[in-house]
Amino acid sequence: MITPIHVLADDLSGAAEVAGGFLGRESDLVLRLGGGPNSTGVTVVDLNTRTMTEADAVRTVGEALDGVAAGTRVVKKIDSLLRGHIRAEVAVLAERGPVTVAVALPALQRRTAGGVLYLGDTPLHETGAWHAEPTGPPRSVAELFDGLAGVEVCDAATDADLDEIVRTRGPGVQFVGTAALTAAIARTLPAAATPRIPRRSARAVLAVVGTAAPVVQKQISALDPAGLATVVIDSRALLHDKAEPEPVHRALERGTAVVTIGGTVEPAEASAVSRALAAFVAAVQARTVPDLVLTGGETARAVVDAIGISSLRPVHQIHHGAVVSVAPDGRRVVTRPGSFGDTDSLSAIVRYLNQRNEDDS
Repeated sequence: MITPIHVLADDLSGAAEVAGGFLGRESDLVLRLGGGPNSTGVTVVDLNTRTMTEADAVRTVGEALDGVAAGTRVVKKIDSLLRGHIRAEVAVLAERGPVTVAVALPALQRRTAGGVLYLGDTPLHETGAWHAEPTGPPRSVAELFDGLAGVEVCDAATDADLDEIVRTRGPGVQFVGTAALTAAIARTLPAAATPRIPRRSARAVLAVVGTAAPVVQKQISALDPAGLATVVIDSRALLHDKAEPEPVHRALERGTAVVTIGGTVEPAEASAVSRALAAFVAAVQARTVPDLVLTGGETARAVVDAIGISSLRPVHQIHHGAVVSVAPDGRRVVTRPGSFGDTDSLSAIVRYLNQRNEDDS
């Protein structure tokens, strides 16, 4: 009998990234946008705590853990750049029992050595990865949890390192890490055949780019070199409900629209801009029902909430972190963390959605 696994994520793109790692494994897989009954298989829950105050995040994690059945393997998925209320949320887990932290994401060359998180060969705190955040990053993972009892911090650089960490910890240990750590847990489950799922060509694709990651502009240019599908909406217009929808409607009539934000967005305004962008997208898609591509966890969750999508069924992973899910209304929703993917990431996602095939394998 397979031990139930319960993964708590702090944003939607991260939750979907985790679910993608469990595709093709012999276990029921559920991706929830909030609370609900426990599954006997793998349950991945987006708690959306990245957008909350620290106090609300602590309360939300505590309430989510209260509903976890005894004997369930608990995993806390955190951001691979250490953003969010990580220490406070892990402290809630530590009250329940021992916690092992392993922060590494080999697919993006993110590793820990001596308790320090490196992006390639550069320590996180020496990079500009937190340029859109109101504060600076911690100097190390070890510093982040300094003085917190019951928490073990492990170095890791490869998938093999993560496999070994999972293999050598007892069943009562709670794990904290990126989707690479949850993928190591997934690899402990038997492999299963991928189900055949009919796939149609998208009637229209709406890509909503709500991330400040530098690579994204190159991804947009690769997808839309002539700029015909890209609509840049000024952040001030969004915040004052003055964004013009017609350019997006015209682009969708041609098949693909890419919506991105222009102008200056101060860190303190980021959540408000995400909500305004989501409301704009919900109004735009009232005329048609496009498949969605949502980059950035906060933007992804804001959009699905605004549209009224309450659950997703993961079916395929196009590349690491770019996970295809099916919404209750039948449309496909591709989520992807903002900084993920090569230059052709958006092109590959839209190409996938526009291909007619008989399965998602």
